[in-house]
Amino acid sequence: MSLSTKTAPTGEPITLAEAKAHLNVDTADDNTYITTLIKVARLQFETDTGRSYVNRTYYLDLDDFPRGDLELPMPPLSSVSSVKYYSTAGATSTVSSSVYGADTVATPGRLVLQSAKTWPSANLRTYNGVRVEYVAGYGASASASIPVLAKQGMLLLIGDMYKERETSISGTIRTKIPTYGYIVWANKVPTFP
Repeated sequence: MSLSTKTAPTGEPITLAEAKAHLNVDTADDNTYITTLIKVARLQFETDTGRSYVNRTYYLDLDDFPRGDLELPMPPLSSVSSVKYYSTAGATSTVSSSVYGADTVATPGRLVLQSAKTWPSANLRTYNGVRVEYVAGYGASASASIPVLAKQGMLLLIGDMYKERETSISGTIRTKIPTYGYIVWANKVPTFP
């Protein structure tokens, strides 16, 4: 199984204005840097939680059709665009959407074979014979449906990166705020407003 991004996010879960308000920054001098920190914080949270905070389109490549339901990585699942398969003869075919359903309620979302339906019985190429294209995320950008704990955790991470621009601090004793507690909550409580 292999996951790749077809279409990258077009926005971020936190706006520049939200980040600047959190940082108490009221000039435009660091706008480019803060915008970069927003993206870095999102990427860190997505890596740590295995979630998509803003919509993007994924390809999930499989060697064969699933024997049961197929969990789609990087929830929440918004929709399944297509299921294609590749024969040993080199032909590409698309499975009718009447054969499967998209469970967008479960976490992670699932590709579910409909009752009394079967996957095509073609001779698939040896590897990556099936490709599922789907959209996952809470919305196009700073959506109200992104868990508030995840957004707050990202803001804390942005604050840390903005204040401490190096990987180490010398000559001081500090206690770090545990931002990763927010990551755990964001991952465990996906419907928390």
